Amino acid sequence: MTYSFMPIANYSATPFEATCNTGHAISHAVFRRGSGPPVIIIQEFPGIGPETMRLADEFFDRGFEVILPHLFSPLEKLSVGGNLMRVFCMCKEFSLFRGNGSSPIVDWLKALCRNAKRAITHVAWKRPFGVNP
Repeated sequence: MTYSFMPIANYSATPFEATCNTGHAISHAVFRRGSGPPVIIIQEFPGIGPETMRLADEFFDRGFEVILPHLFSPLEKLSVGGNLMRVFCMCKEFSLFRGNGSSPIVDWLKALCRNAKRAITHVAWKRPFGVNP
């Protein structure tokens, strides 16, 4: 089966560093594409694979800036075996995130969200999210 999506090489990649509540700095690569209101797609098991990339394309096509933090695993590939333990960890992280808890990865993701929110222009705030100009 062939998966069609915009390759990660067409995204701009930058490191994003944030300090977690324990005082340690954490850095992960963040891939960005587009210039509209930001949408952060947080990878889940098994990573930033073809399905995630196609979802990112859908948001980009609707006028959003797509932000893909790379937390683990190979890019654009499925790595089920290599990520088996990570799935349990990510379930815990999503639960903490949802409940406004804290952990190094949750603190980093919250900082990334705050950074994206600050980057929204005045024009984007006036336009309802999901509505193209």
